[in-house]
Amino acid sequence: MCSLRKRLSQFAGALTAGAVLALAGCAGESRSAGSVPSTPMFASDDVALGAAVEAYLGYLEMSSSISAEGGRDPARILDVAGRAHAGELLAEFRALREAGATTTGTPEILDAALRSIDASRAAMELDVCLGIGDRRILDAAGNDVTPNRPDETPLVVKVIAFAPDKLLVTRSARGVDEASC
Repeated sequence: MCSLRKRLSQFAGALTAGAVLALAGCAGESRSAGSVPSTPMFASDDVALGAAVEAYLGYLEMSSSISAEGGRDPARILDVAGRAHAGELLAEFRALREAGATTTGTPEILDAALRSIDASRAAMELDVCLGIGDRRILDAAGNDVTPNRPDETPLVVKVIAFAPDKLLVTRSARGVDEASC
């Protein structure tokens, strides 16, 4: 049987690695060949980046809200995350709920840049520097069990636009380039 301390430690590690319950290893959603628009989804790469950052902010807000509430009503993440990625997050929210843990603080995007974008400007990968300095993990008794970690975390975030006003985060994983923060 896994101890509460060990489960919280595992959860804290997952939270740190992906910052805000965004874990690596997600294949994400894919657009079928028939759904690629004949004209670009957004007028420019800058407009696409702005929309992707806005979508990621919504994702961070939703994820933070769910974890602050101890993992309650986690299906809300489906409004901002692709199905495959949301499945990973749902498992993390369940672990949080079972441990009786919560989080405080909201991460902030310190910097974001396009890593890649497809020709239709519908699928984008971003390099994101996420500020997590005030993000804390609390156990069921309210004790701070946040592991020692840097205040900033580099991430690679994938966002897919299904329409100009419907973007979903399909991946949020720790980036390998520490210099991006």
